[in-house]
Amino acid sequence: AISVESLQMIIDHLPDITNEMESRVMSLFLLSFGLMGMNLPDLYECDKADKAGIVTYRRSKTRVRRADEALMKVRIDDRIRPLVRRLEGRQKFLDLSERNTFYSVECQLSRYFDRAVKACGVEEHVTFYSARHTWATVAYRIGIEKGIINDCLCHIDEAMKVTDIYIEKDWERLWTANSKVLDCLDLTPLSKLICPGTEGVEQ
Repeated sequence: AISVESLQMIIDHLPDITNEMESRVMSLFLLSFGLMGMNLPDLYECDKADKAGIVTYRRSKTRVRRADEALMKVRIDDRIRPLVRRLEGRQKFLDLSERNTFYSVECQLSRYFDRAVKACGVEEHVTFYSARHTWATVAYRIGIEKGIINDCLCHIDEAMKVTDIYIEKDWERLWTANSKVLDCLDLTPLSKLICPGTEGVEQ
């Protein structure tokens, strides 16, 4: 995990990054954080959100090891909608799956991610997976119970594996937890993001 201060620096500096690829990879990183630590493979595969702004997917890492096939539903918080607009696809949730192979996306992250972090003035070591670790750490620090954090991350709790089969997830509780995590940051700078096709148009 990285500090909230470093994460805030990324948010503050993102609208000023002039390199297109660096801006995209940092937008993708913050979107992962804003969607309860959603992993890169799931961001890549995910279908478009429904009319209520809910993204539904099955977590690739654990779907074959869970009775519920790792079903996840994440409501897009209004504060991260600029990131979605920046990266959204026409047929899929994000355009990166329409424009690139997954291997190509990984290569782009490998090439541009560290440069983008430095462009934001962050000195901590940051990886793409830091978004997920940081979400969980912030949630724990503000008092969100571990059971809710576990559900938000779609982990497998061996001690509760049988019980989980009988309990339907309360998505609203998960979305409330995500909102509380996002409350720890000032996300207003994201409103300055320029979306593709809107250059020169008043936002």
